[in-house]
Amino acid sequence: MTTISLLAGIYTFFQTHEGDIASKMIASAGYDILKKSLDFKSLKDKIGGFFKKKEDQDEFIKQLCDVKIDNETNTEQSVKSTYEKITGDTFQPEIINLIKEWMSQHHGEIQNLNNITISNSTGFNIGVQSAQGNIVNVQGDYNINHNKDED
Repeated sequence: MTTISLLAGIYTFFQTHEGDIASKMIASAGYDILKKSLDFKSLKDKIGGFFKKKEDQDEFIKQLCDVKIDNETNTEQSVKSTYEKITGDTFQPEIINLIKEWMSQHHGEIQNLNNITISNSTGFNIGVQSAQGNIVNVQGDYNINHNKDED
């Protein structure tokens, strides 16, 4: 029996289940998070010919990200019904192939979803900081003035 460190075991687990981890990230992150990390413009370019209205295309991609299904659900049937509900048109099976092709082309981005970092463009942006008075290095003009007794 070979023994390894716990850290090595964790690393092996993540390497073995890398695809599962990315799937779980996609499952738990909604469209608003995913659009910051994935190139949906290229997906829109691929499937654009199947939509009469740009709004329908945007809604379809949003629904692909936000609608929750269980493992027992037929994924292709869910994509078909989502498309038909949004567009009112008959589903073309080629859409599935184009989505699969897009996912294959963006495999690296999908695998890296667990490295998502979100930055705040307004308000406080604090990592880890301990302060006994004013907080410095904060984006914006935020200052807490404490009256200190001066000797």
